[in-house]
Amino acid sequence: PFDADTDAAIDESSDPSRLALVGDLRRELIEALGRLTVEQRRVVLMRDGLDLSYEEIARLVRIPTGTAKSYVHRGRLALQRGLKSYSAA
Repeated sequence: PFDADTDAAIDESSDPSRLALVGDLRRELIEALGRLTVEQRRVVLMRDGLDLSYEEIARLVRIPTGTAKSYVHRGRLALQRGLKSYSAA
């Protein structure tokens, strides 16, 4: 899941090039999330950001569990494509 304390883990003594990379990645992640469909973005954030189960997501969004799984899968694939330059890092 996403960690709200990530910024705290990067202190001022960190390598400037690493800080720049983290900033670039954050911007690209936000842009990639923005390119997802509303449904994909919502369920990906619920699954990976809030660590909800597929069943919880399905109940909250009022969709079948299989549809929630499909949206998460397709959303993650789209994020991977959007962040391809970071996959080897």
